[in-house]
Amino acid sequence: MMVLMAGPEDVAGIAALDRDRLGLDAWSEESWGEEVGSTGRLTQIVQDDTGATVGFADWLLPGADRTAELLKIAVSSARSREGIGSLLMDAGLRLVTEAGADEVLLEVSAANPAALAMYRGYGFSTLARRPKYYRDGSDALVMRLALDPGR
Repeated sequence: MMVLMAGPEDVAGIAALDRDRLGLDAWSEESWGEEVGSTGRLTQIVQDDTGATVGFADWLLPGADRTAELLKIAVSSARSREGIGSLLMDAGLRLVTEAGADEVLLEVSAANPAALAMYRGYGFSTLARRPKYYRDGSDALVMRLALDPGR
């Protein structure tokens, strides 16, 4: 499997996977259409043998503050535990480091133990908690990773 840069032709697949995995917190297809390829953004996908999107990650590239953000990441439930999330994280972290990031921030549901385990495995630490941040009422944890320029 390979991580690819998303283009306009990938928007429908990304939006469908986002709806499937993130439900009420998913972005609309229109929002994804504006996001993919926009300045300062990096949207990656992983596709299966049929060309269906089975994973995506969306990053805000670093600005003057040298902080990148992982805005969204999702993997198809049918393909979880196959390393797709790690492929997306590894590729994204490499690219945001090359773009000059010193750190990465993200928000994750405190009710998502699998995501928390992955992020902690990468070295993310919790900075803050946002009570009832998500539409399902779960809290968001704001997490930070200091980047090693040699990554």
